Amino acid sequence: MSTRLRDRVAAVRTVGTLAIAVGALAGLIEAMLHAIRFRWADQFTWTGPDVIWMAPLSYVAFLGVLAVPVAMVAMLRPQWATAAVYLGVATAVASFGLLRVASAQRLHVAAMAAVAVGVGTQLGRWAYQRSSRVGPLAVRLAAGTTAFVAVVAALAMGWPRWRESAAIRALPPAPPAAPNVLLLVLDTVRGESLSLYGYGRPTSPELERFAAKGTRFEWAISASPWTLPSHASLFTGQPPWQTRASFRSRLDDRFETVAERFRARGYLTGGFVANTIYANVETGLSRGFIRYQDYRRSLRQILLSSEIGQLVSSQRSRMAIRAAHRPSAAVINERFREWLGQSERTGRPFFAFLNYMEAHLPYQTPEGWVERFRAGHPEVDRYDAAVGFLDEQIGRLLRELESSGVLENTIVVITSDHGEHLGDHGMSDHANSLYLQLLRVPLLVVHPRSVPAGKVVAEPVGLMDLMPTLATMAGIGGADSARSWSRYWQSEGPTTEPALIVSQVDQHPLQRSWDRNAKGPLWGILGQGLHLIENPDRSVELYDYRRDPEERMSRHADPVVASRLTDLRAVLDRTRLDGGRQ
Repeated sequence: MSTRLRDRVAAVRTVGTLAIAVGALAGLIEAMLHAIRFRWADQFTWTGPDVIWMAPLSYVAFLGVLAVPVAMVAMLRPQWATAAVYLGVATAVASFGLLRVASAQRLHVAAMAAVAVGVGTQLGRWAYQRSSRVGPLAVRLAAGTTAFVAVVAALAMGWPRWRESAAIRALPPAPPAAPNVLLLVLDTVRGESLSLYGYGRPTSPELERFAAKGTRFEWAISASPWTLPSHASLFTGQPPWQTRASFRSRLDDRFETVAERFRARGYLTGGFVANTIYANVETGLSRGFIRYQDYRRSLRQILLSSEIGQLVSSQRSRMAIRAAHRPSAAVINERFREWLGQSERTGRPFFAFLNYMEAHLPYQTPEGWVERFRAGHPEVDRYDAAVGFLDEQIGRLLRELESSGVLENTIVVITSDHGEHLGDHGMSDHANSLYLQLLRVPLLVVHPRSVPAGKVVAEPVGLMDLMPTLATMAGIGGADSARSWSRYWQSEGPTTEPALIVSQVDQHPLQRSWDRNAKGPLWGILGQGLHLIENPDRSVELYDYRRDPEERMSRHADPVVASRLTDLRAVLDRTRLDGGRQ
């Protein structure tokens, strides 16, 4: 090999090893920053445990792309200055990403860019002055970081399964003939957009078929209009202001979760979630689950696991939420099926939680689905198509479970965590009001051995009573068993309206002027045929929700309901004094 060719190869090798060394080191630093923010600063990072090896691979991939044109230049002009320039540029890019993570995007872009360029320039200058040492140093650093990342990746992939096996071995005996429990949460599916509840489009034929096998609740009310506090209340039976689950706070560990209760009784517990933002492991919702799967291991997820990957992604957020590749309904169902085989092999009953995200923005569906629901209202059409597609996927899973005999002794609950605004009240999205478009959700309970088929419950119920309901039906109920929904189908005659249902949402962190909670939290209470909403300025709205389900006309000034308005406000005041937050 000629000296000139040897120099070219050495120059290209140096650029390549620099890409690996800088990328792997930057990824490891970013992973440590996430750990510090989560463990000591108590902040969400919107990453999974795999970030410790995915982030380095992501940085290496992007800096490797950047290295290609530099390597081509090095082939033509094999000078060490080329490697020094690349080191400076790569360091600047990585530093910019790390500054964004360290500051949680609170620093001005220009300030972060200036610091990053400064760091890159100084390192590039240092490399240029010590050109003979750059190559060997890059090789050693690349080898060391690669070996470390490889070991960490192997441990990260193997540890969960080992821990799962150990947890299963430690389970106590399950009650004899204990029923399975399957909880399906259709994220962001509102009740009024389902043909199951009289909607004009055929968005839920599969749910209608399944509802005939059990009990349907006409007025199921969520405790909060968005994912985390709603799920927290579902899982603990506690109101949102007690769970403390909010936009930047995870579920308080003071309260037992439904998964923990079933696991303590010998159940296999599995959670499979598509909402990788506010239902991931970080949120605390995974407590009690022996297996909990959120982020999907894929090439796309690896690329999105670094801040540099987030920067080039189209999925950006003003809340510093890291975009992730959320699993589809088909993937969620497949994960559950695979796990179900384990349950059958152990002979233990299972408690499974499945969360689907098709109906959440951006309402993604396979090609052809929107055309089925096209009516000239793009946002509504896309939402309805997403709900219809999800209904099909749910139906496919339930039919498989029926044909295999699994549902013969399985309590199935199908519901949603909250709804969606589709232009009503001048709003879109969710987490921004307490109108029934966000709080009224579907609710079906099916169990051939204990739940009557074809029954419809007209009384309003709160989703917060899910935990005592499931525990009571499975025979492991506690002191809260009196709250079980089973009282509605065990009663011979009409059931009196239950206790008042309170809902709450904190101040929205984006503070958009059109959000009802832009300036403070909202409180709501539903009962006595009325729905009261108290705004941050203490003004109120009052709706006759049965006659006016779209809540178009407030009756807060109506003297006919003045006494009931006073009573409802008094309940809200007591609620705040008993632990609510303002």
